[in-house]
Amino acid sequence: MATHVQDSNVAKVLVIHAGAQVWMVVLRADHRIDRRLLRHVLEVHSVHLVPDEKLEILFPNCEVGAMPLLGNLYGLPVIADKALAADDEIVFNAGTHTESIRMKFADFERLVKPMIVEIAVSH
Repeated sequence: MATHVQDSNVAKVLVIHAGAQVWMVVLRADHRIDRRLLRHVLEVHSVHLVPDEKLEILFPNCEVGAMPLLGNLYGLPVIADKALAADDEIVFNAGTHTESIRMKFADFERLVKPMIVEIAVSH
């Protein structure tokens, strides 16, 4: 995503397998998932990234790696890192690597109803 926005205001999405479930994980661009925390929160023994080939199937109208964090549009549950919830606004990919959406976090929370927990650490 080519924006003039600080990484701390950009939300990135990772798509993971946690047990038998696929999840969208949303966190600040300048953070990384803490797999131990994520496994604990989701009560699973392992988590791993969904491969690009499966992303093409799950998000057919999006460029790989640029899917919006609106998991509810794709039938996927969403988990968001608590640090992101502290931001008034978030910016995220709009399905392409060249377009983005700016949204109030409160609107994202109301629309998507993510599980909000601590699952990431800063780089």
